[in-house]
Amino acid sequence: MTFTASPPLEQSKTTQPWKVLSQFLPPQSIDHQLWWNKLAPVIGSSLSRARYGIDAQYQSLLLVQSAIIPALGPFQNHDSSNMTWTDCMANSMGPLDVSVNYQNDSKCAFRITIEPVGPYAGTDSDPVNEIAAKQLLQTLSHIQQGIDFSWFDHFEPMLITNREARQHWHAISHLPCKSQTVVGIDLHEDHFTVKPYLSPLLNAAATGGDFLQTMFNKLRALSSTKLNLSVVEEYLSLRKDSVLAEKTYLSFDCKSHRESRIKIYTAMDITSLEEVRDLWTLGGRLSGPDIDNGFDIVSKMWNMIYPKPLSGGQLRQSLTVNFNWELSPKDGSVAPKAYFLVDRDLDENVSSALVSLFKDLGWKNHIETHLTLEQEV
Repeated sequence: MTFTASPPLEQSKTTQPWKVLSQFLPPQSIDHQLWWNKLAPVIGSSLSRARYGIDAQYQSLLLVQSAIIPALGPFQNHDSSNMTWTDCMANSMGPLDVSVNYQNDSKCAFRITIEPVGPYAGTDSDPVNEIAAKQLLQTLSHIQQGIDFSWFDHFEPMLITNREARQHWHAISHLPCKSQTVVGIDLHEDHFTVKPYLSPLLNAAATGGDFLQTMFNKLRALSSTKLNLSVVEEYLSLRKDSVLAEKTYLSFDCKSHRESRIKIYTAMDITSLEEVRDLWTLGGRLSGPDIDNGFDIVSKMWNMIYPKPLSGGQLRQSLTVNFNWELSPKDGSVAPKAYFLVDRDLDENVSSALVSLFKDLGWKNHIETHLTLEQEV
């Protein structure tokens, strides 16, 4: 069976939402204009190809224009002389990442992940980029009702302030990246959802503590929840020497406690599928049909990605795999997820693996969407 990309919904080239907005919305600054010129054509065309309705395209692009771009900081000039902050994003073009979230029985969701950067981030005035993320969250809450800051307020003390950073600068100055907060925004047809990611690394370095304990101590303080922390904490404590501290985050939905999920993210450089299984099951602590079925999918992707040579023909020595374990505050369940870092892989190998997996899952519509978006790229 052969799959081909279907054409996107018909739109006149002159009435594409991003072009209309480009004509009528004034930029806030030169940097704002440069960011818009860079992002709007890609995001606008991708939303169309992902079959977002016209209203949803306008809403999402207005969100990008009014809230996301002002949080991106300066637009990098030709020699980077205007950059004072080193972000944590794996993107040489700036502190953001754009992706598509595919799920069963659901329309795909366009996702923007951003590390908000303040105007003085990385300078003596704002050495750890203290307030940019909170400002973005507050801006988003003014645009859409229902964004809940309860858990952010609880976990925010895990982040160090500029004052604390200055007091402990000798302990953190060696860290090349001092990022503490990333914000994920999922764009849906009639709303958006928000998920912050908080890093314990800077706090641990400043205080001389352990970054895993720093994170789990804040989680344990959520006494009103049924989080099953012990299985994750026990396993990660045993594997601490392999854990990539700079890729360890605590994340949650900005929703009410009844609706929100809490996720623990980390990453390791992996060399075998057996090691992936060990992480997926937390060393055998997680089991059952859902765990086994999920690992079958992970295994298929591993076998399609790992053996392939990297761009340039070099052989792979390891694969960085990001894991998260989703903790339910309702029933104490723990659900794993895995993400393969394929930034050094050939695009055609990654695309072929995705199409093959989607075909196995019966996701015909997602195959068409993926191939259509691939044409845009």
